[in-house]
Amino acid sequence: IKMVDLMTGRVAKQLKTKDMDMELTDKAKALLAKRGFDPVLGARPLRRTIQREIEDVLSEKILFEELRPGQLVTVDVDNWDGEGPFENAVFTFAGGPKREIAEPDLANAGAGPAVLPTTE
Repeated sequence: IKMVDLMTGRVAKQLKTKDMDMELTDKAKALLAKRGFDPVLGARPLRRTIQREIEDVLSEKILFEELRPGQLVTVDVDNWDGEGPFENAVFTFAGGPKREIAEPDLANAGAGPAVLPTTE
């Protein structure tokens, strides 16, 4: 799963240039890991799997405006319970509003009296 995070991080970085964020559910990460692992080659096929299953579909959805700038794209999986056969599993892509990260209020920083910890 760490390798999946590392490789999908590159896709997320590309989406940020379009003012979009991406998050993968644990099930989506697990399916990518299963489909992208080969007993002989290890995780090397993972790059192609991510390109085929995630990047190509995202590109089409952005092109046809199913996903738009300013959205959080959540990648999930249908037709798979997270275990067992995964041949019929399909990735789903849902665009929604980005989560706002609260910015600290620095306007009044340092305005109050300084309180230093006491040592006793």
